[in-house]
Amino acid sequence: MFRARIGLAAAAVVAGLTIVVALMVGSSLTGAIQQQVRQTVEHAQSAFPALDRLRGLELTNDTVRLARGQRSSARRAACGRAGQGIGG
Repeated sequence: MFRARIGLAAAAVVAGLTIVVALMVGSSLTGAIQQQVRQTVEHAQSAFPALDRLRGLELTNDTVRLARGQRSSARRAACGRAGQGIGG
């Protein structure tokens, strides 16, 4: 009977220590994960405005290219009509 109590007490001590270690590791892991998430979010927040600026610049360049293309097409069309009126 006494041996059973010793085994039971040893099992309780091991279980208690396991719980304490698990809680300590869990809390430090939680802190490390929270810090990593904060760093990732801060990096993303600083990166997105730069990406938005680049996208805006690309959109501006595309708009200028389209406007120049339409302007030159309109000039060609106007010159073509004017040439037809003179010779025709």
